[in-house]
Amino acid sequence: MLSFMAWQLTRALDQLRDFEEYAKRACEKGGTSLRVPDVQIMKSLKPMVEYCQRQCEAIELTHALARINNQFLLKIRDGITFGDVCTEIKVLREAIDSQLCFRRFAYIADEKTKELDKWRNTWANVLTQFPDAEDEIRNAVLCFSVELYTATVFHMIRVAELGLRQLALKLAITLKNSVELEDWKTVLNAIEKKLEDLHNSPKSAVRQQDLRFYSDAASHLRYIKQWRNDISHMRCVYYEPEAKSSMLRARELLELICPVAALSA
Repeated sequence: MLSFMAWQLTRALDQLRDFEEYAKRACEKGGTSLRVPDVQIMKSLKPMVEYCQRQCEAIELTHALARINNQFLLKIRDGITFGDVCTEIKVLREAIDSQLCFRRFAYIADEKTKELDKWRNTWANVLTQFPDAEDEIRNAVLCFSVELYTATVFHMIRVAELGLRQLALKLAITLKNSVELEDWKTVLNAIEKKLEDLHNSPKSAVRQQDLRFYSDAASHLRYIKQWRNDISHMRCVYYEPEAKSSMLRARELLELICPVAALSA
C-alpha cells in the first residue's frame, strides 16, 4: 500500500495559488511579457514546481505530470514570463483537479496512526530475537490500521508460529519432519507430551520454573491455534477486539520466548 501524506499535496496547491497571485500582480505592474528573474526562478519557482511534481508522481496524476515535464519546466529552463507562469499554474491546477476525483485514498484514524507509527518500539524486544518476524508484524499492524481485522489475525498467527518453532527446538521434541514442515497440531501435541513428562519428573525449583514457563507458552499457543483453525477453514470473520487480542497474544508469546531464543542464538 502506498503511503501518501495529503497535507503535502495541499501544501503544493497552496504554493501554486500563492505564486499565481504574485505573478498576476507582477503582470499588472510590468505586463505579461515581464520575465521572472533568474534568482527568483532558482529560489522559489523551480523548487515549488518540482515539489508539486513529486506529489503528482506519488499518486500518479499523469495529466499534471505531463504538463509539468513537457511545458512548465521547459519554460522555466529557457526563461519564463510572469504571463506564462499564470497560464501554466492555472492549467496545472485544473489538471490536478480533473484527476483527483478519480483517485481513492484510505484514511487511518488518529489512534491507529499512533500505533502504526510506534510499532517498532512496541515490538522492539521481539524484533531483536526474531528478526524474521518483521514483515509479518508490520503487515499485521498495517492491516489493523486500515481495519482489515481478519488479515491482522492471519499475520499474527504467522508471527506466533516462530514462537512455536523456537519452543519445539528448545524442548528438543522428536518429529517425523522438521519443525518447519509439521503442522501446528503435531508440534503442539509433541510439546504437550514433553510437558506431561516434565510434570512426572522429580520435583525441584528448576522443574517448577520450567513448568511455569512452558505451560504459559503452551497456553498462548493453544489459544492462537484455535484462531488458525478458524481462519484456515473460513469459520468466522474477526473484528477489532479479536484483532487487537491477537496482536497482544502473539507479542506476549514471543516476548516470553525471547530469553530462550537469545540462549539458542
